Amino acid sequence: MYCSLFFGDAFPFLALALLAFCAAAKASGSEASKEMPDGGAECMTDSDCHGHGVCSDINITTSVSVGVCICEEHYTNSSCNYERKNERTAFLLHFFLGGFGAGRFYLGLILGAVFQLILTIVVWIFGVISKAADDESPLKKIFKVLSALGSLGIFVWWLVDCIFIGTNKYLDGKDARPYENM
Repeated sequence: MYCSLFFGDAFPFLALALLAFCAAAKASGSEASKEMPDGGAECMTDSDCHGHGVCSDINITTSVSVGVCICEEHYTNSSCNYERKNERTAFLLHFFLGGFGAGRFYLGLILGAVFQLILTIVVWIFGVISKAADDESPLKKIFKVLSALGSLGIFVWWLVDCIFIGTNKYLDGKDARPYENM
């Protein structure tokens, strides 16, 4: 009954509005906010960049030639050995399974994902208790209110995460921004 507000007839319109908002927010973002493929580890040959970058020569005034790893687009870290997460995958996981923390688990944001999963399970338990309680029980009303407020909280959290994941504002568990492909 309470979930019909969020997942009933209005849900497809909300989903389309959210996707349009994310697209508009990405289009209006400045070029300075886009993350360039990074690197930075000193290297002597391309093999020092773990096969996912090239060693660019930087001549120093000394006789030793030292290079810096320039990583491929989807790789990051000082020596190009960490593949960044896919933004589209994170968004779709969160969009369809966000109440269970799927997008956050994928991005490596484990603590938030576990809390989101526990909150969803607790709200479900409150809903089951409110359905199983006697009609005249005062606990039934309390659990109905807790279930409704919990559902609203989960929905707001889902909506905020959809916006942040859709506009690529989160860093993953290794402080790398997912690569943009939306």
